[in-house]
Amino acid sequence: MNSLNNLIVIMTKSSKSISENNESVSTEKTLFQRVGDFLESKGWNYRSITDHHYHEMMMDLESSSVRMIFDVEDSEGWNRVKLVLIFPVFVPKRTRDAVMEKINVTNRIIDCGSFDIDLRDGEIRYRNSLETMEAITDETLQHQFVRSLYYAEVYFEKLMAVAFRSEEQVSEKMDERRPEGETLQ
Repeated sequence: MNSLNNLIVIMTKSSKSISENNESVSTEKTLFQRVGDFLESKGWNYRSITDHHYHEMMMDLESSSVRMIFDVEDSEGWNRVKLVLIFPVFVPKRTRDAVMEKINVTNRIIDCGSFDIDLRDGEIRYRNSLETMEAITDETLQHQFVRSLYYAEVYFEKLMAVAFRSEEQVSEKMDERRPEGETLQ
């Protein structure tokens, strides 16, 4: 499995070599192929699902692991790589509203991408999209991946702290938002 520390070391080294080489983007390969080449060049263990145009892999973080999906779309004059990180924890029903509130606050703080929660099963995801009419370079992919993993690492523990509080702590926190004596509509 890949790890965040290895990613940062690899990315730092490759950032220097990319900058030094002033890399040009191959127009002979599709964006899907180039993203696969990028993952391959890092030595990561990944799987390509060609009929759905995505690559997937697992990445170890300090606090968890995440399943990463690189959903790729390209057409003439338009390129998009959507990165989805899926956490292996399901938030209990009793704390989903509190986690959703924490996600809303978190999304206002971060400057790219967003967290979301599936209220049916409690799955937490982080999404980040890179969309451009220009060619997407390895350096741009590198920035997107590192930034996404950084946010996943920083905020996942905070979301889990809310998700696994005791029932009393959750109801106390929810009551703090309501002015005394007022009924929520």
